[in-house]
Amino acid sequence: MENTEAARKAFETIKVYFKLQDVYFFQSLKRMNHMTLRDYMIFHYIYAENPMHQVQPSKLANYLEISPSAVSQLITNYEKRNWVKRVHSDTDRRNVYVSLTDEAHEIMVKYFPLEEDLIRKAIRNCSTEDLSAFVRVLSCINQQIPIEE
Repeated sequence: MENTEAARKAFETIKVYFKLQDVYFFQSLKRMNHMTLRDYMIFHYIYAENPMHQVQPSKLANYLEISPSAVSQLITNYEKRNWVKRVHSDTDRRNVYVSLTDEAHEIMVKYFPLEEDLIRKAIRNCSTEDLSAFVRVLSCINQQIPIEE
């Protein structure tokens, strides 16, 4: 797409959306729980990875694209804040998992619905036609962004 007025407006609109998301969701998360966006994304990954809400440190390292030693340091810092704990497998004690503590689990249970509520509020006054166009445009954008597995 060439640099048209429509492309410029789309770019600015997306920037405003990200700013609103930051102000209304992530800043309240930081203010209320002293948690950064990175913390939330890590917790989200651990929470959503499987029904047990736990993940192996190596998978966390792959997800974050950092070294195993950096993950170990991250886990240690989160343990000090009582956000995660290391859990040994019942079947093989050599396997260690990172699990959310009850405190961190409560944060996720609290903020998952708030995130969804923010989205619902953002679209509540949009027409069906606008929402359909929105889905079409975001689908087009998503197809242009390579997602590595």
